[in-house]
Amino acid sequence: MGLREVKEWLNPMQKDEIIKLVGDLYKRNKQVQEYLDFMVKPNEAEIHNLYREKLIYAFTSTRKKKISLKEAKKAITDLKKFNPKPEYVADLMMLYVEKGIDLYISYGYGDSDYFYSIGNTLFEALKYMGKYNIEEIFYERLRKIYDLSMDVGYGFYDTVIDLYGNFLSDDFYDEDDHEESTVGKAIVFELPKK
Repeated sequence: MGLREVKEWLNPMQKDEIIKLVGDLYKRNKQVQEYLDFMVKPNEAEIHNLYREKLIYAFTSTRKKKISLKEAKKAITDLKKFNPKPEYVADLMMLYVEKGIDLYISYGYGDSDYFYSIGNTLFEALKYMGKYNIEEIFYERLRKIYDLSMDVGYGFYDTVIDLYGNFLSDDFYDEDDHEESTVGKAIVFELPKK
């Protein structure tokens, strides 16, 4: 079924029937509830904080819950559906990368697929920031990622250097800062195309 069929089904309905249907959807579906709450009372900061918390929770591990990169990515995708300020979306992308690096440094968590996901999100974040010309807002956080990536294996530091070289101005980092990765052997993986 597509939107056309749904519109044909809704068209003959009375206003009170549609209101009842929307009310039922609101009660039964958390995403519909969040969306309608936002439509009635738009608050970008509040919706940003909600999805920021969801992303942080996805990177939290307990005895009953494992880390979920899928859920963390979903938080970014779901926030985008509200069409918030680009800074809010970029913040979640950066948080994804920061949390990913922090897990590795703190607990040794991750493998080559894990770092491919982190690297790909950094690529998407830099591309997104460039589209909206908001890189400078995130320079301090980008610098921290650059510095922390020196202690990460799996070729991640080399990926960061390549990405920064492709997306950021030449004065962001000095080529002399490049050092060999300090953890394990580097596994270099293909970067996504621009």
